[in-house]
Amino acid sequence: MCRALPLFVSSRSHFTDVLSSAAHTQGKTLQAISLLYTLVRQGFEAGKPVCRRALIVCPTSLVSNWRNELAKWCGDRIKCVALSESNKEKVISGISDYLNPRGEFPVLIISYETFRLHVRRLKGPYACDLMICDEAHRLKNDETATYKALNSLPCLVCISIHSHPCTITAVLWSNSYVICDGCFVICVIETYFIVRYSNAK
Repeated sequence: MCRALPLFVSSRSHFTDVLSSAAHTQGKTLQAISLLYTLVRQGFEAGKPVCRRALIVCPTSLVSNWRNELAKWCGDRIKCVALSESNKEKVISGISDYLNPRGEFPVLIISYETFRLHVRRLKGPYACDLMICDEAHRLKNDETATYKALNSLPCLVCISIHSHPCTITAVLWSNSYVICDGCFVICVIETYFIVRYSNAK
């Protein structure tokens, strides 16, 4: 059974970035949604949540799953826009709804491919406070277009979720680098994974 062990050091902001790695059916999605709900709905000052907007980036096949899970656990308290391989007009309209300062959609669920193609539309002020990257091992390394697109978007908190251990050191490093903007900060992983893979050749 996977046991999560947080290891904290300072990051680029006063919020901590996270790398989450666990086996299937360990509740990673629910944990991420719990954090998302807390940050979007609560804050240190009354009426001011920690994060105004949250971006969930995942494979196309998981967009609907994230939308359903968010609806299941949050109901109407947090509404989202879900975009995958949609036509250009629908994507532009969805992003506009998400970025509307008076809109009712604080969460955008988008596929890696769609995000890469439309990342320029998401670079406005306060476009993303919290970013969740699901199946982040797909980023592979810092030379991919998707990696560069993700790394170009500033955010307060970023969570990288893996469904299985990264067996290649470069993949682990790349994922940690993109979520920490160059600062290797946190791994929330089981002890075995730390021992087995941290010094992999």
